[in-house]
Amino acid sequence: MFIVGADCGGTSTKVMVADSSGQMVGRGKSGPANYAVDGYDRVMQRVREATEKALDQIGASWDEMLANGAVLAAGVSGTSIPGSGARLMEGWRELGFRDVVVHTDAVVALAGALSGEDGAIVISGTGSIGLGKWAGRYVQMGGWGYLLGDEGSSFWIAREVLRGLLRGRDGMVERDLELEETVLEHFQVAAVEDVMRIFYEVPINRGYLGSLTPVIVRLAQAGNATCKAIIGEAGRELGLLAGAVVAKLETQSVPCRVGACGGVFSAGQIILEPMQAALVEKAPHARLSLPDFDPAVGALLVGFERLGIAAAEILPSLEGSVKEKLTDA
Repeated sequence: MFIVGADCGGTSTKVMVADSSGQMVGRGKSGPANYAVDGYDRVMQRVREATEKALDQIGASWDEMLANGAVLAAGVSGTSIPGSGARLMEGWRELGFRDVVVHTDAVVALAGALSGEDGAIVISGTGSIGLGKWAGRYVQMGGWGYLLGDEGSSFWIAREVLRGLLRGRDGMVERDLELEETVLEHFQVAAVEDVMRIFYEVPINRGYLGSLTPVIVRLAQAGNATCKAIIGEAGRELGLLAGAVVAKLETQSVPCRVGACGGVFSAGQIILEPMQAALVEKAPHARLSLPDFDPAVGALLVGFERLGIAAAEILPSLEGSVKEKLTDA
């Protein structure tokens, strides 16, 4: 039997395929598969493409996989839309999967980050969201989108930078000429007003705007006071979000691990330190950490759980084969 774990996001689809012993036999990648953006057909297509690439590594086909029996566990962005998860499960069952479980992408990120254990995560990429699980109960905080939320995300950081530049242009605060020059160079424009026009384009390209964040991080690490303040505030917002999740789980009085997931955390301690400081204000026993595994591994763990196999039973075998495949890659 094969277990297929899929992490379907707005940037790409990543699939890992394992056998029933927990050995990871292949990994594949395809294009974006956000249900809300790309729709049902594209999600189905992307998962099949990535799965077939994973199966190619052992010389197996899609039909052979299904004939041997296969379980699919998928974390899919955009499945907060009512009925979307049920529709995907029905579609994959009709294709021949023996069993299917579909969650949001945050659920499989939680499973991977904490090796299937209870606890919480905060995801910060283009947007931000917090999720926790304790004794079988899930809670979700944040994730209200770029207009009303997404504090601490790459888009939020870029927006705060532009707000500061516009206030400097208007004489409300002192201009940061180093930051201004860097932002104009990044977006290849001549004036701050031109960056503002990018923000107001329809449809908005949040990923492109968020691409400014690594540049801001580098300036902060080099000592730019404006950038240090913005990255520090992003960390604090993410820490408050994490603390709210732990509080909602009602685990403030016991140790609780909180995984920091997503591209924003590649900034390292400059964002993690203020996040931890804000976290312990609400949850003194919570401990911030980086993820154990990526979401695709989390999806595999969810798939094994569907078969009644706990993460602790399968992780020794799975961890070794995942590391081996990464080395091969």
